[in-house]
Amino acid sequence: MIAVFLAVALAQIASAAYVVSPGGLYPPSDHPFVPSEVAFWELPLWVILLEVCIVPLELLWAAKTCLSLGCRRVGRENVLESAARAEIYTMIRAAPGIHLRSLRARRSR
Repeated sequence: MIAVFLAVALAQIASAAYVVSPGGLYPPSDHPFVPSEVAFWELPLWVILLEVCIVPLELLWAAKTCLSLGCRRVGRENVLESAARAEIYTMIRAAPGIHLRSLRARRSR
C-alpha cells in the first residue's frame, strides 16, 4: 500500500511542470509597492514582548554552549598541554614539510 502511494506521489512530482507566459499580458501598475521601514516601537506589543523575552534566552544559550564546549584561549604557555597537539608538533618538527595527509596517516597508526 505504501509502495503504491509512493509510486503515485513520485510520478506526480516527476511530471509536475509549470507554464511560463510572457509578461506583456500583465503590465505593471502605475504605483509600484515600496516597502517602508518600521521602527521597533511601532511593532505590535506581542512582537516587542517576544523579542524582550527571547534575547536573554539566546544570550544564555550562547554562553552555555561556549562553556560546555570548553572554549578557552590557547596561548604560548598552554598550547602543548594537549597530548594530540604535542604529538602533531613533534611530527612536524621531525618532518618540517609534511603534508596533512601524511600527518593524518602517521597519527592514525
